[in-house]
Amino acid sequence: MFLIRTAFWLSVVILLLPAERATDGTDGQQGNTQISAGEVFAAARATLSDVSSICERSPEVCVAGRAAAETFTNKARYGAQLLMDYVAEEGAPATSPAPASNASFPAPSSQNTLSQSDLQPGWEGPGNNV
Repeated sequence: MFLIRTAFWLSVVILLLPAERATDGTDGQQGNTQISAGEVFAAARATLSDVSSICERSPEVCVAGRAAAETFTNKARYGAQLLMDYVAEEGAPATSPAPASNASFPAPSSQNTLSQSDLQPGWEGPGNNV
């Protein structure tokens, strides 16, 4: 809906802008095709009535449009639900997932599982000093 309103107001602003002047001092428009605001309004009204009667002329267009609107609505609802679930998870206290049950590997009590001998530097022979 935001895009439709934006397009509408941009078109109103563009219609109210003055005509561009050409560099040679002429009007910059081709021919004498001056259109009044009343004619533009009448054309817009005729276009709107034509678009509103399209379901009578081509029912398959309306069926496809309804299907597209339903798909869009379902996707919007699904996206909103995902967003709400994500926000709810962010607000909940942090819990770690349960480790996979594997009988051969007991779960360590912390991430620091290195022993003191693992932390000692390896032996470097006398010829490795550079």
